[in-house]
Amino acid sequence: MKFIKPSRKVVALLFVALLLGALVFALTGAYKRADAVTNGIASRMMTEIGKIVIQRTTTILQSTETQLKTDAVLTQYTNGTALPDAHTYWLPLFWKQLELNPQVSAIYIADTQGNFIKADRLPRWATRVLDTRSGTPLEKRVYRQADYSALAHTETPIQYDPRTRPWYASAKDGKPGTVYWSGIYRFASIDAVGITASIPFFDTQNKLAGVLAADITLQGLSDFLSEQAFGDHDVALIINAQQELVAYPTRLGLDAAATAAQQAGRLPTLAMLDPEQAWVNEAYQRQTQGQQAQPFAFNGDSYIPVVMDFPNQPAGWKLLVVAPEDDLLAGANRSIAENLTLSLFALLLFGFILYVTFGRAFNRKDNAA
Repeated sequence: MKFIKPSRKVVALLFVALLLGALVFALTGAYKRADAVTNGIASRMMTEIGKIVIQRTTTILQSTETQLKTDAVLTQYTNGTALPDAHTYWLPLFWKQLELNPQVSAIYIADTQGNFIKADRLPRWATRVLDTRSGTPLEKRVYRQADYSALAHTETPIQYDPRTRPWYASAKDGKPGTVYWSGIYRFASIDAVGITASIPFFDTQNKLAGVLAADITLQGLSDFLSEQAFGDHDVALIINAQQELVAYPTRLGLDAAATAAQQAGRLPTLAMLDPEQAWVNEAYQRQTQGQQAQPFAFNGDSYIPVVMDFPNQPAGWKLLVVAPEDDLLAGANRSIAENLTLSLFALLLFGFILYVTFGRAFNRKDNAA
């Protein structure tokens, strides 16, 4: 059987083709490995971002607890009464604490006789004093500027008993030095939703003398989350066990059902996100299935999420941080694509040079033969 002897030109072309194929295969493998590495970096980055946001949010709660614990200790220096002259003792202290902790909307104290002192940030700067010790019990409210100077004041008969409020009831039977966090509820005085931290304080005989408390609005937490942006389209939000949005950045889009829920005093849920933000809900559902910090595709785009539990308090809260992969890796992906393009161009040029150099030489030899 006679075999046809291939020409040297064909051999050269096959060699060049095989060489290019091997190099393309190697280049493709390098791209996949680089992609895996960048995804791993992005996942770790999201986890670290989540830890930072958790830490900062927890710091807000812990600093509120610290303020209340400090105030509870200070009650022992009030000459035998929990409520000395409000304008020279508690109100200046509360005012300074509001100034130092902008997420706190109000700080207040009530004793077992129903006396009450409060410093408010919302709906406007004000102080409120309920004094039952005078001949005519009155509620005195002073509207103030941020520097504590008075603008106007009112005096009305007392119609409020702090001892009937949930924040008082939750702490009055508590342990010394222990702060109790309420569930989410609507503050009647400012028509806003939030949580309250409260702590009992005691007299020299270790009997209950009253309760100290501080309010944090969910809007305050949302404003805080709005400041934590690290990309153009990232989202960091706090979700409770009912998948309700406890706090979320103001740029997050919600639908009409969310507006109706808020007007009715309820929290919006993940299902009430604007359709354009559906990837946020998808990120949470995937993460609750145990896929920690793994990229996922949704409507043609890739996203990287992470879900983390809040330590200790408040129970049941989770933090979701999610961002488009392009926000995190745009620079790295662009660099990889540019390097691949240059490498492919170099390979094609190398193949062309090989063909011109060896292909023509083989062709001349074939012709000579």
